[in-house]
Amino acid sequence: MDFLRRALGLSLTVPLIVAACGGNDSSSSPGGVALADLPDQLAGALCDAVDPCFGPLLASFLKGKDCKTSQIESLQQGEFSLLQTAIDDGRVKYDGTRVAACLSAVKAAACDVISTRLSDLCPGVITGTVATGGDCTMNAECTPGDFCDESSTCPGKCAALLGEGSACTDDDECKSGMVCPDSTKVCTNAGKKDDACEGPDHAGACGGGLICAGASDTKAGQCETITSAFAAEDGAPCDPTASVLCAEGLVCAALSVDQAGAITWKCEKAATGSDCHVAFPESCPEGQYCKLTPNTLDGKCTALPGDGDACAAHAETDKTKDLCSNTTTCVAGTCKAIQDDGAACTTDEECLSKVCANEKCSPTRCGEVPAK
Repeated sequence: MDFLRRALGLSLTVPLIVAACGGNDSSSSPGGVALADLPDQLAGALCDAVDPCFGPLLASFLKGKDCKTSQIESLQQGEFSLLQTAIDDGRVKYDGTRVAACLSAVKAAACDVISTRLSDLCPGVITGTVATGGDCTMNAECTPGDFCDESSTCPGKCAALLGEGSACTDDDECKSGMVCPDSTKVCTNAGKKDDACEGPDHAGACGGGLICAGASDTKAGQCETITSAFAAEDGAPCDPTASVLCAEGLVCAALSVDQAGAITWKCEKAATGSDCHVAFPESCPEGQYCKLTPNTLDGKCTALPGDGDACAAHAETDKTKDLCSNTTTCVAGTCKAIQDDGAACTTDEECLSKVCANEKCSPTRCGEVPAK
């Protein structure tokens, strides 16, 4: 569930998609969905469900890709790539005739699909055969109600899904309807509209289609719909750090800073020429960033650095320089191309699968790489 989690405290359930609806062999279930067709169909259903939930945020975090392309890529580089072998070995059973109902359920779930285990939406599509305590390489191999715990052993061990208050490392380990917030690493019920969220007491993460508005180091925020958070008009105050954002077509721009370092943010139109301000979403066109003139908050739209280039920052004085083109990521100060499974890596962010294990991009933490 890496999609938007780090940026917004929200989650999108790519690994759970695989656990609920993955895998096929060419001879299974007459009339069912073939393995080769599954990523395209499943990604389409998922994007139909979540597109209305995220509004302007979706484009901001897809890095130049459309939702369906991004999700197909995530599936093909993740656990999905290992499913055929698991089926051949008898660790997974698949009923392709149930996929159509699964896709309908995903679409009908709308924003709730983000915090719902898809095995609950799609019962019987795929069933793991490895019992609790057995060796596993991915969630799909474990019997219903379990996940593949790779935290301490390789291969992993099938273990019961974690309940509220349990220590966790990832959303996939928690029961349906729960999330594992980065701030607490404890399974927590996903917040509903108007629930308290984040803040100094780590009140919790908001559920699908919601954003934590108004949270700060001194007070909790409140779960609001993303569309309501993106409501400020041109010239109105805004604050991306508190999720008070601008209406579609506008950006929340940093216009001034006082002697104490407090920034004044206001809504304005995105840059149409080279002049720009640092803003959320980025004011400059795709593939560019706003490079500030020294000692000012005014800048020029500049091409993002690519593979092999030094990472950039909006201001040359920024200690953290991590800006790179959409097809690269910043590693130790240098932009590096994002890699397929099997390629060498040093960090998770270098991999399309978001997993770097044993110095190679992999679908799983134990470093399995699918046969070519």
